[in-house]
Formats: sequence, C-alpha cells, structure tokens
Amino acid sequence: MKEYSLKHSGLKKDLLIDAIINHQEHLADLNSKLVTDNTIDKYHRGTVEYRLPTLIIYRIIRDLWHDDINFNLKTKDLCRKYRRLLSIALVSKELFKLISSLFTRFQLITGLDSIYDSNYLTDILAVKIKNHYLHPLSIVKNIRHFTLSMEIFKEINNLSTSFELGVIFKDIRKLSLICVRIKDVQVQQIKSMIKYMSSLESLRMCGAVIDSIKIFQLLRQIPQLTSLDFLNTKIQKINFSSELISSSLKKLKLPEIYGGYFLSILPSHSQVTTFGFGYITLEQITMIGSHFKNITKLVLWRIYRTSESKLEELLCSPECKVHTLYVGYRYSKWLENVLPKNQSIETIDVGENLLNTFSLAWQSSSINRFIFHENFEVSEIIMNSYRPTGYIHIKSKFRFNPGKFLQTSIGPIAHYAKKIYNVLEIIEDNFKTIESTYPNFKFLYYKSTLNELDKMNRNELEEIMVKYSLKQSGLKNDTLIDAIIKHQEHLIDLKSKLVTNNSMEQYHRGTVEYRLPTLIIYRIIRDLWHNDINLNLITKDLHSKYRWLFSIALVSKEFFKLISSMFTRFLHIGANYSYIYDGVPVVTAVRIKNHFLNPHSIIKNISHLTLSMEIFVGITSESTSTSVELGVIFNNVRKLKLIDEFIKDIQVDQIQSMIQYMPNLCSFKLCHAVINNIEIFQMLKLIPLLTTLDLEMTKIKNINFTSKLISSSLRKLKLPEISGKDKYLSILPNESKVTTFGLVFVDTKEIKMLSNHFKNITKLIFWRIYNSAESELEELLCSPECKVRTLYFDYRFQKWLERVLSKNQSIEIIDIGEDLSLTFWVASKSSSINRLIFHENHQQSDIYSKELQPTGYIHIKSKYRYNPCTSVLNIVGGIANYAKKIYNVSENTDDNQAIEATYPNHKFLYN
Repeated sequence: MKEYSLKHSGLKKDLLIDAIINHQEHLADLNSKLVTDNTIDKYHRGTVEYRLPTLIIYRIIRDLWHDDINFNLKTKDLCRKYRRLLSIALVSKELFKLISSLFTRFQLITGLDSIYDSNYLTDILAVKIKNHYLHPLSIVKNIRHFTLSMEIFKEINNLSTSFELGVIFKDIRKLSLICVRIKDVQVQQIKSMIKYMSSLESLRMCGAVIDSIKIFQLLRQIPQLTSLDFLNTKIQKINFSSELISSSLKKLKLPEIYGGYFLSILPSHSQVTTFGFGYITLEQITMIGSHFKNITKLVLWRIYRTSESKLEELLCSPECKVHTLYVGYRYSKWLENVLPKNQSIETIDVGENLLNTFSLAWQSSSINRFIFHENFEVSEIIMNSYRPTGYIHIKSKFRFNPGKFLQTSIGPIAHYAKKIYNVLEIIEDNFKTIESTYPNFKFLYYKSTLNELDKMNRNELEEIMVKYSLKQSGLKNDTLIDAIIKHQEHLIDLKSKLVTNNSMEQYHRGTVEYRLPTLIIYRIIRDLWHNDINLNLITKDLHSKYRWLFSIALVSKEFFKLISSMFTRFLHIGANYSYIYDGVPVVTAVRIKNHFLNPHSIIKNISHLTLSMEIFVGITSESTSTSVELGVIFNNVRKLKLIDEFIKDIQVDQIQSMIQYMPNLCSFKLCHAVINNIEIFQMLKLIPLLTTLDLEMTKIKNINFTSKLISSSLRKLKLPEISGKDKYLSILPNESKVTTFGLVFVDTKEIKMLSNHFKNITKLIFWRIYNSAESELEELLCSPECKVRTLYFDYRFQKWLERVLSKNQSIEIIDIGEDLSLTFWVASKSSSINRLIFHENHQQSDIYSKELQPTGYIHIKSKYRYNPCTSVLNIVGGIANYAKKIYNVSENTDDNQAIEATYPNHKFLYN
C-alpha cells in the first residue's frame, strides 16, 4: 500500500487486498492507454493510404515545422501553431506515432503575464499538463527536453502519484526550470528529479535562488548528469568549493555569488570542457588555471578589468584549446588584442548584431563560425546589395542572450553563421563568382553605414554607384553617399515586399522562396513522377507529360538543376512513318543534338540513352556534330540502347563512336539490327567498362559464334537464336563472370556448353526450349549446386515448369510473360518463390479489388518493358508489374483480411 501511495491505516486485510487489486487494474488500464507500441487502430477510421511514404511525410512536416519544437498550452498558440499537426496525428496509427515523435520538447513558461500570479491558475495548468501526458489521444508521449516554470513543476509533483510522475518524467534528458517570481530552490524538487528522471543529463535553472548547500550535494546524486547551467541563478550565503561539483560534469556554468565566496571551483579530476562564469575575477581565473588546458568552450559575459591580462595570457598560450568563446561586446578592445594572437578559437559570440560580430571575427584567421543576435528575421541580412562577409546562414533559433538583461529568458533570435571564403583574400569582383558555386547557401551581407561611406574615397563610392546602376558623373561625394543610402533603403523596402533571400535573381523573374527544402520538393516530384523518367520529343507526349516539369525548371537555378538531374533517361524511338523520306532522321538528329547543347535545356545528365540506329548515326556523323560536341552529349551515358527500325547491318564506325565518346558505358543493348561482321564483337571487347551486353533481339549472320568473341569481364549476357548454317561453337569463356544469362531458343548443345558455368548463374532467361533439351535443363535446375534465383520462361512449357518448381528450392522470382492469374498459379507450385512479374497491356484496377481471391502479394512497381514472348516488332510491349509476397493465403478469409490490415499502405493483389 505504501509503494502505491494508498491509505491503509485502520483497514482490514481483505480491504487492503481489494484496494491493491483495484489499483493494479487501474495501472494496467493506464499502461494500455500510454505510450510504447500502441496499436491504436481505434484512433482512426478505416484504412489509410498515403500518396507519399511516411518517411517523406515526416521530412515534409519537420521542415515545415521550421524552428525547434516546443509545446505550449496557451490556446492562442495551440490554434495557430499546432492545430494542423494535432489534426494529422488523428489520421492513422503511423501518423500518430510520427507526430508524437516530433514533440520531443515541451515548453510552458507561464511567463510574465499577471494572470498567472494566482496559485489557483497554477494548479489548473499543472493538472492540464499531467492529463496531457496521460491521455491516450495526446501526442505528448516522448518528451526529452522539458522547459517549465518552477511553480508549475512544483504543482505537478504535488498533484500526481509516484507512478504518474514516473510516466511523465522518465524520458527527460534536458530540464530547464525558470522561476518567474524568483523563489528559493527546494530540496524536495531536486529529490523529485533524482527519483523520477533517471535519464536526466542536463539541468538549467533561471531566475531562482540557491541558498542551501544541500542542493549541490543532492545534484551530485543524479547519476547521468553531465551538464549544469546556473548562469542565471543567484547563489547566496554559500562558500562554494569544488567538493560541491560532481567530477562527471562536462559542462558547467556558474553565476556570481552574493554574500559568499568561491573557495575553489573545479575538482582535481574534473572533466569539464565547457565552462561559463557570470562575472569572473582574477582570483577565480587563478582557480581554474590548472584546468584551462581541458576547456574547449568558454562563456564569460563579464570580466573584471584586473583579470583581463591574466585571461589574455591563458587564451594566447600554446596550450590553449578553447575553440568556442562567448564574451560580452563591451570587451571588444580586449578581444581585438586576443583574437589576432590566438589560433585555436573557431567560434565566437559577443551577443551583438551581424556587423559588430563580423567586425571582430575577421580579425582572426582561425575563426570560421560565429553567432550573432537580431530582433528580426534574417531576410534583411541576406541581401547581396550589401557588403559581403563570406559567411553563410546555417540556422536561427530563439535563444537567451546572456549578454543582455538577466531576466530576458527567451531573448532575441540567435543566428548561426559559417565561413565559406575570406573576403580579405578575394577581389571584390570575384565575390559573386565564388558564391555562385554554392547556389543553395544563404550568404550574409552587412549594410554599409554612413561612417563607412564617409571613409571611402571617390573611386570606391563610384564603384558602389556602378554596382547599383546609378549615375555618378558630376556628383559630389556627399551626393553620392546620399544616393547610395537611399538606394539601400529602397532595396530593403523592395525585399520586404517580396519573399526572402534568393541570390539567383539572374535565373528567374522576381524573388522566390520555397515553402519546402529543395530535397523534399525533389522527393515529392519524383514520387508523383511515378514511372521511369523517359524523354520523348514527340510533341503530344511532351505536352501531356513534361510541360509541368519544364515550367518548374524555369523558376530558379535550384529547380533548373533539380529537374535536370531528374531527366537521366532519354528515349527517342521515332515513329516509323516519319522515316520513309530521306533526310528526316538527320533533321531529328540535329534537333536532339541542339537540345543537349542548349544552355536552357534540362537535358544535361543523360545516363540511359535509347535511340533508333538512324538517329544515332545522324548525331555521330561529322556533318552534324564535332568531336567536342559528341564528348559533351555522350560523356555521362552508362546504358545505351539502339533500335534499328529497318533491320540494317550495324557498322564498325558506330561501335568506334561508342568507344571514343562514351567512356562510362557499362551496358549496351541492340534491337532488330543484324551483326554479320566478326569485327563488331572484337570492337565491343574494347569498351573498358562494359559489363552488360544484350543482343537478345538482334540477328547474327555469317558468324560461327565462339566464346573468344565475349569479354571475360561481362556480368550480364543475352544472346539471340542463330539460324541457318551458323551455330554456337562455344558460348562463355573459361574465366567467365556471367551471372545473368539469356538465350532466346536453347537446344541440347547450348545446355552442354553452359553446364560448366551454370553454378555461377543467378538469373536465367530461356523463353523457348527444344523438347530434347528439357530433361537436361531440368537436371541442372534441380541439382543442389543450382544458384538460379530469377527465372524467365515461356508459359507454353507449363508442365515442365511445374516439375521444376516443385523440386527447385533456389528460385525466388519468376516471369512467364503472362497475366497475374496464370503467373500466380505457376508461382504457387513453389514454396521458395516470393516475387513475380506479370504482364498486362493496360493498367488493371481490378487486380486491387478485394471482391476477388487474395494472392498474398503486393504490387511494388510497374514499368513499360519488352516482353520477349510477344512479337519481335512490339518494341515497348505491355506493362510489366512487379509483385512481392507478404503472406501465404489461407482458406479462412478473416485470417487473410487480418494480415492485410496490418499493412495499410500496401496494394494487395487479387485475381
């Protein structure tokens, strides 16, 4: 009863047992409504399918939610900031967990409003916070950073049971307590942290008073505490010594002591690397002197004059390791002496604006980051009409600035900046050239003040006038300065009416700000752009498929690069009727070449190229393109597919062009052409990176094929049928690395040629097979050494397939060139098959209809892919659908539905 905090005096044993059982049932019910792996299907209606993966949705929400995530119970803030997230959290189980994981920070400072002076309202708020944590529909489940007023924290402890406090505080790693009415810190509050915050690593107190030595003694008992920030507290009537500080602390910030002394500060075995002091004297500098070599971050907002020289000596010594320094700007002259001598400081914060911070940062060659403070958004300091700093804006957040008034608990906006180039080493005309190489960065600029303009000579003022496109001839210096200032003010006004900070005005009209980062936009476009990205110059296809992407590409430089990077595949198979006239392929070849070379074209990074043979010959002819142009066009091509629409002989010159202009070519596919020259194979062996050769749809004439014609570096090889007098003398070389092998029509002889290499083959493509070869192939596929995981075979050999699949245990993927019903029926003959490929000539929505019989498979993707079982002239073929097994179908319909309900985002297939 004591453990459960229940009253027990005067009760009989039976009543005690009943009370314990009732409380245990209450705890079980409470646990089921709380965090962990809640199935919460009851919290949404029906099954939800998202147009984007949950990972993408998470990235979108997180980036829209721009600043640090703080939770505030004030109704006006909830309505404005959180309502959309709270609504999303109720959509489904996944989004409930997703939104819950976002809210890792809880901030409620009852603040400085007079309405919160009432203890009664404090009680109400404490109860509301507790109920939010314990409510099953609340997204407050995973709070790690907790910011509260001391009064609310105290009331939560008073109004909650031990179990409830354990649930509320168990995940907290960082705790910040702000005392609105400056009260003494109580021992009971520290004991509560020790008991219920087992993961607490960081404690910060603001505005409170510590006047008992026992507070420090209890803080030493928090096992994982590594950060202690008392910079904004008051320590009274205590003689502070190092014995009060745990040796496990790594971050320590202390205030000035009133009515007491610092006898010592850091223990002898101190691990402190971040040290801060409210007002440091010479005596205190001496105390930390022996530990100074371990300190990497130093926070000293106020320094006694008598201690400046000693501190300068420590910072300028060779042993100094301080790389981050926070010092008040009032000591700017002292800083000007320290920074040129010190070579370890990389980051500074002087609690001032951009201009004052930068004026100190540039005096040290080692500084590459600084933090500056403004009371407004950063848009005004990302104007390239101002003077450059060479720094970029990394992030902004509301952060207390200790250089200001002590009780400003939130403080102005702190902006974090990082150096990209040194303005002192760059000629001014080259600033934009350097910055243009970082198109996604927000470079920082500072405004030229009147004093700075006064110091400039006539030539410097005229340069600024030219930069602003203002007339300067015949004007006095005073008039020039007035004109510059007015123009700068005009730019500020103009920028405030536009959107924010884009430095790429030359690439688009107006200034554009994206509501999402370019990475997220790219993911959205790619997911909407569902099929593989193929470019076709036929006008009707361009109009229906690509116009919206072309329009986006013209928005800005970022989008131009983004859309260009998407078009990695170029497909142009000309309509047959257009080639009955001579000269048409040449005209089309010139158009395609011009598209590649046009600076405004998005075709910049083609890695997969599909062309008719006639177009390829037209582009590579000397009359159409120079060698430099061909190098630019073909340099990135890794996969090349050539289709000969009139079944012509392929020439040696065409292979020579591939060798000369495609240094990255690793895959080559040839369709409907004729190879009647053995030199073609010898030239193909000279392509250095070639690992895939697909001749499945070619014709080989007047050649007795041998393994000597094939490079030993090939990994994927698909060969056609050889008819007439020609034949395969051998196929694969002895040192062959081929793992994917295809042959259109296979006989006994070819099976014997492959038998020695069969143990290396993992993907086998045999669309037709002579009856005499069936038994030998079956023996190979059913042997223990068989490693074939993927099998493409014609459905007309279904009886043979049934025999093989019932014995083989290695085949996981099959494609028989048929629809879902037949493919699934064949796949069901094998327990090892978990993926299948089926073909349709159109998209079939009925395969998702739950009124049909379930298959246990989900639809992964679809793409247009040639089906070798169809006519040879069917270049594109039907739609190939890829499916993956999730479960084995049961005769019990309820069991099937129960399993599918656990995968709400998958498209299950039915037949």
